[in-house]
Amino acid sequence: MMIGTSAVLSLRGGITLSYLGILAAASLADWNTRVIPDFCPVMIMLLGVVTAWMYPEEHTLTERLIGALIISVPMLFMAVMAGGAFGGGDIKLTAASGWLLGWQVMLPAAAIGILSGGSYCIWMLAKGKLTRKGRIAFGPFLAAGLSAACLFGEEMLEWYLGRSS
Repeated sequence: MMIGTSAVLSLRGGITLSYLGILAAASLADWNTRVIPDFCPVMIMLLGVVTAWMYPEEHTLTERLIGALIISVPMLFMAVMAGGAFGGGDIKLTAASGWLLGWQVMLPAAAIGILSGGSYCIWMLAKGKLTRKGRIAFGPFLAAGLSAACLFGEEMLEWYLGRSS
């Protein structure tokens, strides 16, 4: 049975919307409770499995595996070495998203998350609402970077690398 073009576009759109919805849920939960529920990365991993099966030409399994590890492993290392610099939910969310999106767009996603989260911390420090030992929910900033990477990652990379046509 052949799947029509509109059905394929609908499936891709549905996967993208589902991913963005999961990121929104993770952001809200982390902002309110400082915990990203485990179902969020699990659902993202399932979306990654579906896309790997339905669109094997999109990312190789190696690209997906590197995507899962390229940001999450350094985050895990920093969390262990710096006494919880990142929470487990942030690390799992990053790993699952890397599996779904591939490694290339994880770099701008992390950059956006770190820059926006860092800017927020500086602002809160300047207002006196956060101390140097204070902690923030990083999930919403990470989700913003992951959302931008999902929607515009390739374009961001082309712009950064100067290969825009």
